[in-house]
Amino acid sequence: MPEYLLAMKLMSARYGEKDAEDVYFLLKKLNISTMEEASKILLSFYPVERILPKTRYLLEEYFAGNK
Repeated sequence: MPEYLLAMKLMSARYGEKDAEDVYFLLKKLNISTMEEASKILLSFYPVERILPKTRYLLEEYFAGNK
């Protein structure tokens, strides 16, 4: 399930690893065009309390460059 893989990659969000590249690939593959859509998928698998700021930064970086 690509949505679950996206959620896992967003939760790890390791810079210097392949996570960002994988997240960007999955966002495109799933035709996710807004931060709200990505957040909805993430929140369907993980509670908001477990989501770290680095996940939001990764999504902000992606959507800022893909407008």
